[in-house]
Amino acid sequence: MQVKQVSAFHAIAFIVSVVLGLSLIALWASDEDAETQAAQFGNGLATALASLSSEPLAQKDRIHLGVLVNRLLEIEPVSGVAVYTVDNEMLALSGATQRGLVFTHPVLQDHSIIGYVRLHLDESAFTHNTGPGLFAFSLLLILIVPLGAVALWQRAVRQFVEEPAQPAAVPAAEPPPEPDLEPCYLLVLNLFNQLTLSPRQRDLEVAHAMRLAERIADIYQAGIQPLPGTGLLLTFDEQGDPDRALHVIYAAFVLSQLLSDGESWGHYRLGAHVLQIEADAELSLQAPEIRDTAMLSALAKETTLVISTALKARIPRPERFDLEPLANPLLHELETTEALAWLIRSLQGSTRAIVDQQVREITHSRDASSSESTF
Repeated sequence: MQVKQVSAFHAIAFIVSVVLGLSLIALWASDEDAETQAAQFGNGLATALASLSSEPLAQKDRIHLGVLVNRLLEIEPVSGVAVYTVDNEMLALSGATQRGLVFTHPVLQDHSIIGYVRLHLDESAFTHNTGPGLFAFSLLLILIVPLGAVALWQRAVRQFVEEPAQPAAVPAAEPPPEPDLEPCYLLVLNLFNQLTLSPRQRDLEVAHAMRLAERIADIYQAGIQPLPGTGLLLTFDEQGDPDRALHVIYAAFVLSQLLSDGESWGHYRLGAHVLQIEADAELSLQAPEIRDTAMLSALAKETTLVISTALKARIPRPERFDLEPLANPLLHELETTEALAWLIRSLQGSTRAIVDQQVREITHSRDASSSESTF
């Protein structure tokens, strides 16, 4: 009976392999116009990207354009994508843009060209190799598959008939200890209109914001560092304080009010988030939580703050704030929290009084220092 089963399986496997091999030969022998396929594919993708890029390109929204470019790069034949203005200013770039088939399409708004998208495709994805090697592989497949199938079937039958040997008992390894994690709160100050500023104006704005942020960092024992392409990043260790998340909210509104009260070229947006990090570990600016916080800041409006759902969960009595849910398609790109954020428009009662008091103290201290320096 075992011989009959093997013979039957052998025959079935042989028929399947013949059909598969002949199908592969026919497929590889077909000589469709690869250049036409690549052109249709590339032009279609470039047209779609140009249509989707119109609004964010008009606003020079690098975050939104970056999301579009990275999504398109996930399509296998696409090797590189770029979006740039009519002045040849690059706003989004990803992948390899020095090789491959190139497709360019203008980006239109109100029937006017405001920029271009450039798409690079891996031309090997559209090349049909009809050489003898592929035919040989198909013929080899016809011969090898039945033999391999019979060998696997015989091995399975032997394992079923024979009593399998009991493996020696191996002591279970103890799981590695869980790392000691603690929360670290993130506050991103986004110089939102930096693309409209001259390099000198942008440098002066960042320096001005840094001076104010340093005063706030002294109050709340926070760290501060530049965030290239965005603005500034403030980090708050928990320090065993249950109100630490509340301190982030205070710091954000103090900084926002100080920046809006003075004469400035800058328009600022604020976003806040939280991550879990090992004690004494160095925070990388490439952490996905920082990218998510920068995206949250881009969705805020002036004098407001956008926070993640993860941070909201750590705020005691969030009802004290003028808080409302914020939904936006870009929130679905967040990697480290839910696709729902929260907009804080203003503070109320005692929380407002705390912020106003700190603004007055910092302003008075700054004015006194300026007077002494002038004298």
